[in-house]
Amino acid sequence: MTGRRRNSRAAAAVDILAATPLLSATSLAAGLGMAVKNATRLLDDFCAAGIAVEVTHRSKRRLFGLTGLAPLRDVVRPPYRPEPGRGRGQPRHDEPGVLPDGIAPSLPSVTPFDRRGIDYSDLTHWMIQMQQTIRHVRRTLGALTSPVRLPREPDE
Repeated sequence: MTGRRRNSRAAAAVDILAATPLLSATSLAAGLGMAVKNATRLLDDFCAAGIAVEVTHRSKRRLFGLTGLAPLRDVVRPPYRPEPGRGRGQPRHDEPGVLPDGIAPSLPSVTPFDRRGIDYSDLTHWMIQMQQTIRHVRRTLGALTSPVRLPREPDE
């Protein structure tokens, strides 16, 4: 930490970085009571000096650790980035079975034998069954929720 100002928070930042395996600039800023932009600059300086390493391969929401965590950087999968020139929903150019120049394969024609009508005769029977079941359940629930009426005693 030589060559820094007397009131620099770099030494405290190294202590926090040593105590925490992975640290974001936001967490460091909160721990040191400084702006996130300044904490990011401090962590970038640590990376340039070889004290810390950025683990997440990202430009935002990065995580930093001491240089001992450098093997972790190799294991972490980089974030998904679309291929340049490839639109949304477009297949990769190297996929097998993809025709070049956007030529769509022709679909097989549907013959009259392949077109079948849907038989709804059973549906009517089951709809009647369902309506009867719903009526029965409503009557049963109504009987359970209604107050019990006791017979009145005759007046003398």
